[in-house]
Amino acid sequence: VTRGHRYDLVCLRATLASPARYLGMIGSRKRVGEIMALLREEAVPAALLERVSAPIGLDIQAETPAEIAVSIVAEVIAAFKGGSGLPLRDKRGRG
Repeated sequence: VTRGHRYDLVCLRATLASPARYLGMIGSRKRVGEIMALLREEAVPAALLERVSAPIGLDIQAETPAEIAVSIVAEVIAAFKGGSGLPLRDKRGRG
């Protein structure tokens, strides 16, 4: 994430092949699509592009900056811990 997305492309190029366990990009679906299209034009392998979570965050219908931050942190924790992101009631079953 860079201010105004000015260096997003540069940062993604530099980190795509890294051993990082989580790569993410914040931004609108349009902006993310534009960046991904540029990387595809540069012949970046699809397997590397698939590593990028974009836009980042879990779908909790977040609107405020604090809610968006919670959705992003939840996704990062799930990625590191191997969580599904599903509600616990769905994971444990009903009954």
